[in-house]
Amino acid sequence: MFYAKSPKCNATKFLTVVLLIAILSVLHYMTPAPNPMLHGLLRFLYYIPILIAVLSFGRKGGLKASILIVAIYTPHIIIKWGAIPLQTFEALCENRCRNFIQLNYTNN
Repeated sequence: MFYAKSPKCNATKFLTVVLLIAILSVLHYMTPAPNPMLHGLLRFLYYIPILIAVLSFGRKGGLKASILIVAIYTPHIIIKWGAIPLQTFEALCENRCRNFIQLNYTNN
């Protein structure tokens, strides 16, 4: 695995993960609901900080990043997409899939 060696490197990678999650979340919350293609793209981009966390901090780091994304993103799903049951269901299922994939398909 590509674990970070020094505390400075760990701090940089941690900040990178947190900033990516924050930026994607702000963009997601600011995107109008009638723009489902952009929402889909932003949902897909949430996998990037999870991958960085897994490669930098192992399974636990990836799981923590995934849980943080679910905690931040779930209220947005319910508030913005609550009126469209299929979109809400799809987004909630994808949240659960992130955690499942992260837990079952990482090596450490």
